[in-house]
Amino acid sequence: MIDRQTNNNMTELVERVMAPGTRLLLLDFDGTLVDFTSDIGGTIPSEELLDILSKTGVVPDNHMVIITGRRRDDIERLIGRIPVDIIAEHGAMIRQNQKWRILLEDSTEWKKEVFSVLRKFCDVCPNSMIEEKSYSIAWHYRIAEHETGIASSRALISELKKIAVRYNLRIFDGNKVVEVISSKINKGFAVQYLLEKRKYDHILALGDDKTDEEMFKVLLKKENAYTVKIGEGETLARYRLQNPSRVLILLEYLLSETG
Repeated sequence: MIDRQTNNNMTELVERVMAPGTRLLLLDFDGTLVDFTSDIGGTIPSEELLDILSKTGVVPDNHMVIITGRRRDDIERLIGRIPVDIIAEHGAMIRQNQKWRILLEDSTEWKKEVFSVLRKFCDVCPNSMIEEKSYSIAWHYRIAEHETGIASSRALISELKKIAVRYNLRIFDGNKVVEVISSKINKGFAVQYLLEKRKYDHILALGDDKTDEEMFKVLLKKENAYTVKIGEGETLARYRLQNPSRVLILLEYLLSETG
C-alpha cells in the first residue's frame, strides 16, 4: 500500500482516473465525504460538497455511486436531491434513476435476540443507542464516556459472537459502533453487482471504515481500480488521504479535469 498525500501525487491519481474512458466513482459517506460526528442525526453535508457531487455525477462517462451503511431514508434526506446512484445499508438497498429497490436480502429472524443483548448494553453504557436498519442493527457509543464505551463494546462483541455463529452473521467493530449484519450483505457484493452490470475503464473507490475494506478487497487485483483509504489504520487500499477535506480537494481536481 502506497501512502499518497501530497498535491503532486493527488494530481497523479486524478490523471490516471480521468484518462479517456468510462469510470465508476464509489464514495463512502460518513468519514469520507463528511467528517465523523458524535450525533449521527446531525450530519449535514455542505452546499459546496453537494454542488461538486452534482456536477461530477453528471459528467459524461462518469457513474458516481454513494455507497454507505446509512439507512435509505437517512441518506435520501441528506443527499437525495443530487443526481447520483446510492447504495445504502452496506449494500442491501440501491437507488438507480431515483428509484429504490432491494439489492441484497436475507432473513432477519435473529434481530429479536440481538436486540435484547443490545438493550442490556445500553443500560450498562449510558448515552449509547441502538439503530435498526432493514438487515442490520447497530449499537452506537459515539457520545458515551470514552473508557466505558470501549470496555462495553469489547464485552458486547464477545457476547454477540455466539449469536453470530448460529445465524451466520458478521459483527463490524467500527468507529464507535458495533454493528451486526447478515453475512450475505456487504459493500463488496454490491460493488461486484455493479461491475457485472457494466464494464468500466477506470474505477475510483474511497472509504474510511472496516466495511469499506470489503469493496477494496473486490477491487484489489483490478489494475484499473484506484482505492483510497481515508484516515489512519491498516487497509487494502492503494492510496491514502488524511480526511474528508482532502477528499473534497480530490473531487475538485476530478471536476476541473472535465472542464
